[in-house]
Amino acid sequence: MANTGRVEVALRIPPAVDAPMRARAEVGGLGVPRPAVDDITLLVSEVVTNCVVHADLAPGQDIHLRITRDPDTVRVEVRDEGRGFADALRKGSRTSGFGLYLVEQLSDRWGVERGAQTCVWFEVDVAGW
Repeated sequence: MANTGRVEVALRIPPAVDAPMRARAEVGGLGVPRPAVDDITLLVSEVVTNCVVHADLAPGQDIHLRITRDPDTVRVEVRDEGRGFADALRKGSRTSGFGLYLVEQLSDRWGVERGAQTCVWFEVDVAGW
């Protein structure tokens, strides 16, 4: 039976060590089949971890997580007001980890928007899972 409803989650998370865990907890309520949930959970964790480790956020600068699930797609946006990140992160350099490399490999679409905030977003198609 196809899920035809829309689910949206918007959350502000302090950039603490438990931020990835708090973000992962939001994925389970999306009503997405198990293999997709596993991939999305991993990717959410990686992107939020990048904010905690690399954004150099000041007190009061939270991580903004938005997850939108439509019948066919889950879109995740993770925003912060930090310093952005080096292009090495996008390439999955050995010194920085493989978080965005995983995003590139496991998502159907992804990108980075830079401005007053940095937004890393990705989409996973869930139709047919």
